[in-house]
Amino acid sequence: MMILRKGLLAIGLFLSLPLACQAHPDIAITLKVLFNLKRGVLTGIGQSWTFDKAYSATLLARYDTDRDGALNEKEILVLRNRLMSDLRRWRFFSRVEMNGQRVARLEPADMQITLAEGAVTVVFAFNLAGAVDMRGQTLTLDIHDPDYQAAFRLAADQALQLRGDDSTACRIFEKPDPDRPYFAGLITPNLIHLQCDR
Repeated sequence: MMILRKGLLAIGLFLSLPLACQAHPDIAITLKVLFNLKRGVLTGIGQSWTFDKAYSATLLARYDTDRDGALNEKEILVLRNRLMSDLRRWRFFSRVEMNGQRVARLEPADMQITLAEGAVTVVFAFNLAGAVDMRGQTLTLDIHDPDYQAAFRLAADQALQLRGDDSTACRIFEKPDPDRPYFAGLITPNLIHLQCDR
């Protein structure tokens, strides 16, 4: 396995390879996103990451210490603490912007980990460090690994969801941003847009 970010090397989840071997992502993550609104203010963001089965097997091999083919509460806690510590340093590969400027830092409120049908899913609940008034505004959420060791792709079903009393006044959609390529300019990011009426 390749390194997801350099900071994750310490937890032994990935092995580093020369850049020439890293032209394609080694990990596929199926993504779902939930925006929570209250009276026109964005109050939280949820993200669900489902790892591909090959990488899930790597996680299971490392953290299933009793070798029963599952993750018990103790094993989940060890994995949760390690992921939370390391991903926090890289801001969970997420950037929240409005008008091209970062508007809020994501503060993890909870993390749940499950294993089903051979795939590990990590669900994050994020609070926002500061209120974001969405009335008449468009917000973008950029989720990507700049080293392109992991590739995020929206789920085929119910990938983008809105919840809250103002959800009918807002729209959510994904759109590529060719002006912000990464990984030596080879990859065009797909940004998630939350657009709300006044």
